[in-house]
Amino acid sequence: MSSIVLFDDKKDCCGCGACMNVCPKNAIRMAEDEVGFVYPEIDQNLCIGCGACKKACGYQMQPMMQKSEAVYAAASNDDNLLRKSASGGAFAVLAENVLKKGGVVYGAALPLENGKLEPKHLRIDTVERLTELQGSKYVKSAIGDTYAQAKKDLLDGKSVFFLEHLVRLQA
Repeated sequence: MSSIVLFDDKKDCCGCGACMNVCPKNAIRMAEDEVGFVYPEIDQNLCIGCGACKKACGYQMQPMMQKSEAVYAAASNDDNLLRKSASGGAFAVLAENVLKKGGVVYGAALPLENGKLEPKHLRIDTVERLTELQGSKYVKSAIGDTYAQAKKDLLDGKSVFFLEHLVRLQA
């Protein structure tokens, strides 16, 4: 069996962790390089060569070229929500709707851990925690295992709202 190679050059990987999250054998871990960026490392002893990692990779997928038919813009009409939000509060309105219906929301947060702000994605399941995900961060967020958590939520029948530009989740 030939070994899987996800990329030959770091410019061909964004470090999102999608490959790690879909690996059925947990053969991929995200490792920090010499300047602090994370990239996947495959344990070839665990890898079964199924290629799920390559299929999940946004950089490996062939782009689907199609013409947009419409463009939409949205903003909250709740002044309180607007003050706590970025970009018009559309995320918060959509997320609140999902949470009120028993769904879960994933997004980037800046929790204080060990005296440092550590950007990472979190799963929330109550409206009270929504403020943790609001506001712009403009830094790379550690995805961790949130893709795998979201897939489990989908398989459990929950509505999932995941704020991340590279996500393509399927139950």
